[in-house]
Amino acid sequence: MARVPIQRLDDPAFACVYNTNRFSEIQMRELLDQRLEPFFRDRQTIRDSGETLSFQSAVDGEPYFVKEFRRPAWYSRIRDSVGEPKCLRGFRTASRLLKAELPAPQPIFAVAFTDDDPRCQVLVAECCIDAVPLDRYLEKTTGIVRRAFVAELADLLTGFHAKGFHSHELEAAKILAREDAGTRKYWITGLHHLAGNRLNATRHFVRTVAVAGADLHDALVPEERNYLLAACFDYALKKNIYSRPSQQDKFTRSVISKIRKRGGTRLAAAAK
Repeated sequence: MARVPIQRLDDPAFACVYNTNRFSEIQMRELLDQRLEPFFRDRQTIRDSGETLSFQSAVDGEPYFVKEFRRPAWYSRIRDSVGEPKCLRGFRTASRLLKAELPAPQPIFAVAFTDDDPRCQVLVAECCIDAVPLDRYLEKTTGIVRRAFVAELADLLTGFHAKGFHSHELEAAKILAREDAGTRKYWITGLHHLAGNRLNATRHFVRTVAVAGADLHDALVPEERNYLLAACFDYALKKNIYSRPSQQDKFTRSVISKIRKRGGTRLAAAAK
């Protein structure tokens, strides 16, 4: 996939990065002068967690995905003052995923305002039309399509790790899927939670599989649950995350242990 061309705008009132394939500097400055108001006029809420609000918006007839990061707690403000704001981090992570040929929404722009407005950080990305979270998608699939889906999920999780990424929050709800001309297309979201994995630590891979697997345990039958863990290890072996087949038992036990801690006891029990 092509590299996302990024331009940065700095001002005492905000920090902004944007995709120059989608907006010019003049257009971005006009939007910032309007406090991004066009993106907040016609919106459909997707999820409101209190700290973040995700919604779909249409501007000039084009749909966008928007995530608003509300004024965080004091400890988060201290962390953000030291590191990069979440919205900017999410934008750059999406760019890195696309550069690594991993599926992610195309980032459009991210803005962190420096004043006390509750709408302090905003991340805008392409809208994945008709895509649904993995757990909801899986409920609609049957037969050999389900097995192919599980294999693709295992390939996606191992590829994500093998190309230098990890996340402790890559839940099934943060991976979107859509039927596209007889095949499936995926997008990894929750971008501000993702981090680099230069050391290729297997403990990060175990956590990634456990988090996604625990969220799917209600939709998978026992054979599919076992197949997901086996396929994840097989792909991990091929992609040099693990080096020996004898490591499979330890991988499986570690994943099951973490699934139990997340409350996915049925999946853990079935995978014994």
